[in-house]
Amino acid sequence: MPIARRQFLQLAAAGLPVFHAASARAALSLPTNMRIICPYPAGDASDLICRSVSESLRADHGRTVLVDNKPGGLGLIGLTDLARSPKDGSTIAFIGSQHVTLQTLQKKFDLLKNMSPITRINYGPMCICVPANSPYKTIEQLLKAMVDKPGTITFGSGGIGTPAHLGLEVLKGKVPGLSAVHVPFKAASESLQAVMAGQLDCAMAITASAFPLVADKRIRCLAVTGSKRTTAQPDIPTMTEKAVPGFVWTWWGGFAAPPGTPAPVLEELRVALVAAIEKPEMRKLLDLSSSEVAPSKTSAQFVQELQQEIDAQTLLIKQNNITMDS
Repeated sequence: MPIARRQFLQLAAAGLPVFHAASARAALSLPTNMRIICPYPAGDASDLICRSVSESLRADHGRTVLVDNKPGGLGLIGLTDLARSPKDGSTIAFIGSQHVTLQTLQKKFDLLKNMSPITRINYGPMCICVPANSPYKTIEQLLKAMVDKPGTITFGSGGIGTPAHLGLEVLKGKVPGLSAVHVPFKAASESLQAVMAGQLDCAMAITASAFPLVADKRIRCLAVTGSKRTTAQPDIPTMTEKAVPGFVWTWWGGFAAPPGTPAPVLEELRVALVAAIEKPEMRKLLDLSSSEVAPSKTSAQFVQELQQEIDAQTLLIKQNNITMDS
């Protein structure tokens, strides 16, 4: 989930510290040395969140926290490492909505058996983008072309089974006759590069990735998929208000521990993580990616939310005959 790193760094440049050191450190029984696995590259928005959380754990609790970037395999490399890690609270991993595909489509990782979900932390919208010189000026024009010229409009995503790909399938179910050629890339950033180069008619990506390019006028964003407009780009309409009533499609991020982590350790981790993400400084960071702070009230609630998403995605994949070759 890449965002413009310069925006994050501007917080410090403006005299706003990334995190305030606590005057009195709260007592934690967690190990002194901790590790946060980030299954995304350095510089990605998820990476920045992990590093901000690590700084909070250091400042508030005196912990030494290593952020360990392990991208690849749609998150499988990092989550496999998590599954093999100690169950003492020393290792956690950032997880996101795209990892559900590891279970529902690839069937390589069970999110409820191979890890212990701790808490969701945020969620946010996606957006549909076109090249800066695209003839499609509105989302209505683009969708009409998908209907009028079936099988000709190219639609990019960050890979098969990713939120962007599945969002297209949901969109097909809501717009009669809609047809597009799905073009999966290895990463969402590659699909946006193809949009910038005019090699794709459009792509769906998270706003954190697309909005910096919109601000630089390198692409145009026709609509966002949230329930309301974003504060970062308030002139961009929602899909619901302009073209497809009821179409809301979002992504989320959270944290998980190794499988079998004791409940008291999970709760201690959840409380520390929620305290970190609810700080004004973290809210400012999440605002840059147009996402909202949304922690789970309990780890059990997060498990229930994950199960619901797994069930819904499994049904969507079956109904649309989606395979790894789609």
